Amino acid sequence: MKVLIDEESLVYLESDPRQFILREYNGDVDSEGREVYKNLGYFSDLNAALRFIIQKKIRESDAETIEELIEEVKALREYIDEAVGVLVENWDNEPGEEDEDEE
Repeated sequence: MKVLIDEESLVYLESDPRQFILREYNGDVDSEGREVYKNLGYFSDLNAALRFIIQKKIRESDAETIEELIEEVKALREYIDEAVGVLVENWDNEPGEEDEDEE
């Protein structure tokens, strides 16, 4: 899995069989043609990775008031909810299994 989380800073959520990984790509490639990236963190669950993204954006914020910061966090949470909402809603379902509420 490789999902773009933040278009502005090119942060991707990736995974392997054991963990979620947040990586920041800079658009460069190395001498062997592989994309150059910086590992931001390794997480055992999706929620921890998403919390890290929110905290990162708060630390990088240019907000000058608490109200501005709150609005930025709300917008980011809405974006994340939209981006992963379908995945989270159907988390307990087996692949191909529909939600009971859907007809």
